[in-house]
Amino acid sequence: MADTGTQQPYQADTAHAMPAAAVLAAVHGDPDGLSTAEAAARRGRWGPNDIPAAAGNGLWMVFLRQFASPLIYVLALAAGLSVWLGEWSDAAFIAAVLLLNAAIGSTQEHRAERSAQALRRMVTTASDVVRDGNLLEIDARELVVGDVVLLSSGMRVPADVRLLDSQGLQVDESPLTGESLPVDKNPRATVPRAAALGDRPTMAYAGTLVGRGRGRGVVTATGATTQVGALAGELREPSSVEAPLLTRMRRFALVVGLGVALVALAVGAVETVRGTPWHEVVLIGVALAVSAVPEGLPVALTVALAVAVRRMARREVIVRRLVAVESLGSCTVVASDKTGTLTVNELTVTHVAVPGCEPWEVTGVGADPTGSVMVDGADADAGMAAAERLARAGVLCNEATLAATEDGWVHRGDAVDVAMLVLGRKLGISRPVALDGAEQLAAIPFESEHRYAATLHAADPGTARIVVKGAVERVRRMCTTMVTLHGERPIDAEQVDRMAERLASTGERVVALAVRRVGRRDGGPGADPDLDHDELTGMTLLGLVGMSDPLRPDSPAAIAACRRAGISVVMITGDHAATALAAARELGLADGPDEVVTGHELHTAANGAARGAVEGAAYGGAQGAGPQEAGPEGAGPQEAGPQEAGPEGAGRGGAESAAAVDALTARATVFARVEPAQKLDIVESLTRRGEVVAVTGDGANDAPALHHAHVGVAMGRSGTDVAREAAEIVVTDDQFGSIAAGVEEGRIAYANVRKVIQLLIATGAGELVLVLAALTMGLPLPLLAVQLLWLNLVTNGIQDVALAFEPGEGDEMRRRPRPPGEPVFDRLMVERVLLSAAVIGGVTVAFYQWLLAAGWSVEDARNSVVLLMVLFENVHVFNSRSELRSVFTHDPRRNLLLVGSTLLAQALHIVAMHVPFTQAVLGLHPVSLAHWATLLGLATTLLVAVELHKAFCRRRARRS
Repeated sequence: MADTGTQQPYQADTAHAMPAAAVLAAVHGDPDGLSTAEAAARRGRWGPNDIPAAAGNGLWMVFLRQFASPLIYVLALAAGLSVWLGEWSDAAFIAAVLLLNAAIGSTQEHRAERSAQALRRMVTTASDVVRDGNLLEIDARELVVGDVVLLSSGMRVPADVRLLDSQGLQVDESPLTGESLPVDKNPRATVPRAAALGDRPTMAYAGTLVGRGRGRGVVTATGATTQVGALAGELREPSSVEAPLLTRMRRFALVVGLGVALVALAVGAVETVRGTPWHEVVLIGVALAVSAVPEGLPVALTVALAVAVRRMARREVIVRRLVAVESLGSCTVVASDKTGTLTVNELTVTHVAVPGCEPWEVTGVGADPTGSVMVDGADADAGMAAAERLARAGVLCNEATLAATEDGWVHRGDAVDVAMLVLGRKLGISRPVALDGAEQLAAIPFESEHRYAATLHAADPGTARIVVKGAVERVRRMCTTMVTLHGERPIDAEQVDRMAERLASTGERVVALAVRRVGRRDGGPGADPDLDHDELTGMTLLGLVGMSDPLRPDSPAAIAACRRAGISVVMITGDHAATALAAARELGLADGPDEVVTGHELHTAANGAARGAVEGAAYGGAQGAGPQEAGPEGAGPQEAGPQEAGPEGAGRGGAESAAAVDALTARATVFARVEPAQKLDIVESLTRRGEVVAVTGDGANDAPALHHAHVGVAMGRSGTDVAREAAEIVVTDDQFGSIAAGVEEGRIAYANVRKVIQLLIATGAGELVLVLAALTMGLPLPLLAVQLLWLNLVTNGIQDVALAFEPGEGDEMRRRPRPPGEPVFDRLMVERVLLSAAVIGGVTVAFYQWLLAAGWSVEDARNSVVLLMVLFENVHVFNSRSELRSVFTHDPRRNLLLVGSTLLAQALHIVAMHVPFTQAVLGLHPVSLAHWATLLGLATTLLVAVELHKAFCRRRARRS
């Protein structure tokens, strides 16, 4: 077997459309497998079969990343000026706060990254491969293009494989395409070259799961060249969107920096005209900069986000990057994957139907057999007996396994078979119990051509029982009678079809079960000749079972909570439109087909097709569908029309195409049958329309959208490694409700950021007013630069960090999201800062002038001014607990840390007034208790002013 020796021996992305023999020849393969030597040579050229992990950031890189902030740049410039002037204490203070901020941020992010890495797991560890004509089990990393591999039930597909032959092979492709139902595979199918990933029955792709049957195929792509590898490769491109908090803080830092520079230059010019020496002019400029720049903000901001991270961790959410907390809280749209995020991604029996009765609901979801069949009415006993007969048949005609472990229930096998075992357990029927006295003698395995499976079981002496499970249409034709609550009756085909249609109309997959008593024969398990297809006649229909991938129990309430919070939720899925709409109706996301947009529509819009063509393809054949059977055992209605959304997706055809896609995303709440690239197109369209987008998902197909959204949220348990690598947030319990909880915590975090900013800017602006007023009045500087740093970094710094721990006010999820373009300084913030600065600066400069006029020395007057400013900070931190609520309505016990920090700040200053070292450095000395009380009385003027402003704002809010 020769080899081309190139990286890519052929175009792997065309293998699905080529005959199996042609693919085998193109990869220089052999039905008997490669030789060990040839496989080793190819692996040496092409590398191992794994997806290169994204380069992780070491602790030092995470640490350095904390300095990438405009506000940090302003502080670093101030520190540099201080060094240039020889003000080493000032520079040391600023350097200390920068290092402390970086230490807190990097520690938190590194801890979160380790938690996320702990969730990583191998997609597959072993593979059955033919080498040198022998069947071997090898590490999947050793596979190469041209290897012949064998696939069987329960196995993860180890690479992209062109199927050579198969027997009843079904593959769960939800991690790659989002399609919730297993896909039938057929190596002999004719597939167009442009077929979408979900419409390629000749292929099995890496990372997907074999649900049923067996197959043999040749490897066409490994590692980074697989479909899932290509998705992972897109994650190496930097995201084009910026976190809302970073955008707001960049603008904020720009405003602060320009404002300080302009004020400093203006004051410098005035002082120069007055004849002040240049060295003193520079000192005055530095003092102004120190007073205006909120040196404590970076630490307080980091702490506020870190507190939210810890709170979110208690609610099963891991945050990998601090700013993602606020991004989640600021989101205006949540674009959620359906399968595995809004649903449990485990086929579950949801209804049981017996002829002549209304379908009975089955409670419980997933593989956990907690739940029951809700049989009611006068014939409840007879109904329960009928349900148990139906469940027993489903347990007998079964190839799956279900077992309880310390970590919960584990299962293996076809999803339909697992769902039937779970139903049996809910009624007290396990497979060992069912087989007791009903030994399996023979079986007809499920084949996609037949669309049913059958088993033969021992019964009474001399007799046996045939059990059939399969598509309604096929099983009904085998039956001559049916079971009702009042005994057997001749089969009523129309009644059975109406039952099937009713279940299928809600998107459920419908399976029929039937039995027949026959004469006893000898045989053994799997002995097909002892059970012929021709014997499957004259059977008795037991009833129908409706299955679906049920919603997670918390999903509807969580979506409702998001909507109350003003957040739109849209569902993105690879499912057909009818299936997606049925789920959306149950979730409360959509009412009708006009709210559904398909991948075909997106593809058409992106490529500039006429509007009429787009509307003609809308929703396909989902309307008015009968009980169509999508799949061998019956399923919900299928969507008509081609679903070939090419990988180029939408939003790439210029302004006209982007506008067409934007028009679709503006009206849709459900996106069905979409390709992975189209998920990214949807996110980009929402972003173009000014939305802050959070994307949730668990599959590799979600990774590009997760990576390029404002914030990506991946599922921790069911999610793939690729999805977790792409996301900034990982939900460890896979509950959509945890995402809503994360939104709430994110809003609390941003509210606390605003509270801290308001505290720091108001007190800093008060200091600026004080300094400017004193200079205008010809008074000596009322505060030295080192005293300003003491106020900003120590006394105020302790309090603002405690303010970052403030709990929520309780109405976070009843507020509308803040507009994405809204700056930190909105109208309320500007009013509050100006009022506070006027009171702080005005009262203090008046008091300072009075002290000097009374004969106090400048040093003594400055000592009193510093203490008064500390008291203003102590008062204003309680004002800042809420933007609108009165300070007297806040229970201080809800944030004892804030009370303690305020007392600590005051105590530290009192100690500093008595310790010789701080007396010398800060120019402080003790004051009398009476003088301290006088200063406290002056500080309470700020409390009165802010309370009056809050009352005015509440009245204004009520009017508006």
